[in-house]
Amino acid sequence: MSKPANRILREAFLEDRRRLLRLSHRFADRDEGEEAVQELWLRIMTVDDEVQIRNPGGYLSRMLINLLRSGFRKTGTRRAVRAEVEAILEGEEGISAERMLGARQTLSLVAQELDALPERTRRIFLMNRVEGMTYRQIAEALSISEQTVHYHMRRAMDRLLPLRKELDHGEA
Repeated sequence: MSKPANRILREAFLEDRRRLLRLSHRFADRDEGEEAVQELWLRIMTVDDEVQIRNPGGYLSRMLINLLRSGFRKTGTRRAVRAEVEAILEGEEGISAERMLGARQTLSLVAQELDALPERTRRIFLMNRVEGMTYRQIAEALSISEQTVHYHMRRAMDRLLPLRKELDHGEA
């Protein structure tokens, strides 16, 4: 009997942690790189045990690079969020309790919708939208067809679209 995929990845991670840190430092500063490696550890805990992994080190490297790339796309957003958090901590005017409450409620609604998705659909959605993996990469990682990935993404988007429309119209 073969080992579960997340166990294989955990063992590979522990063996390759230094190499992964060096890799992360090629694409990000020290803090962001270390944060990405920590995030990678959390992500491998959720890898589907049915995934066939031929090259654990390569798989981890690809996941890490995807995490770093998605972080680079979000850098502008991160800076804005950091500035807003710093303003809150410094007591700057303009950020109301209502705005903070609204943001928490929005996050809660999105989390509820994601939790309501079937496990495989949620996993595929997160692999694409959070980890930055392409449909082809997801299909290869999960040993499914790209058409199946597309089906699950469509399913997730259909579930999330009404919430987005509701939030865009300020009804949430």
